[in-house]
Amino acid sequence: FADGEQNFVGEQLELKVGYVDESQIGLPTPRTPEAIPVIYFDGNTLYFATPCDGCALQIVDTAENICYELIIPMGSTELELPENLFGEYELRIIRGNTCYYGMITIY
Repeated sequence: FADGEQNFVGEQLELKVGYVDESQIGLPTPRTPEAIPVIYFDGNTLYFATPCDGCALQIVDTAENICYELIIPMGSTELELPENLFGEYELRIIRGNTCYYGMITIY
């Protein structure tokens, strides 16, 4: 974002990369690795610095229960999470067979 640098609210999430279906590992991979999405989080709002259009978003508790799930709408730059969620969760952004994940604490 160097030229049109935007100021995002909150803290940048540190996302790791995993795979949804381990049996797919080793199949042809894209020539260039996909960039890890840049997402900021503040309170209960996610801010997308890089587009995640059409990706699945999951909020998963420590017992691996999916507490919230949706497909990120086209053109979304921010997304408010439901107010009934609070505490520590794993955020997952799933694009194809790739899962970007990291921990968030919802207030």
